[in-house]
Amino acid sequence: MGPYNEHLVRDYGELNLALGVLLVFAAVMLERRLVQASLVAWLVYAVPHFVFHVTQVHHFSLGDNLAQLSSLGFQVLLPLVLLALTRMRSTPVRPDSCGSRRLSL
Repeated sequence: MGPYNEHLVRDYGELNLALGVLLVFAAVMLERRLVQASLVAWLVYAVPHFVFHVTQVHHFSLGDNLAQLSSLGFQVLLPLVLLALTRMRSTPVRPDSCGSRRLSL
């Protein structure tokens, strides 16, 4: 894996923070396309991360692998389920008082 690289670790942390802010913003606004784009962005991160860890199981015990791969698999499964729910919504999107479009809950 190479030596510790502070710059890389900081960039990775900042990118995770930015993605988290985007997901929170989408959860608060509940505008369908913003929610979908945020979930797709999360999947672009989560799927390769999960695949990498699936190929690196030899470093850990069985229990650690189960815990790690379960939590990483959940990070792939949850946005897939949420994306499916945003597409299946039969309730129409209605404008709020400011004229922006929100999902009606």
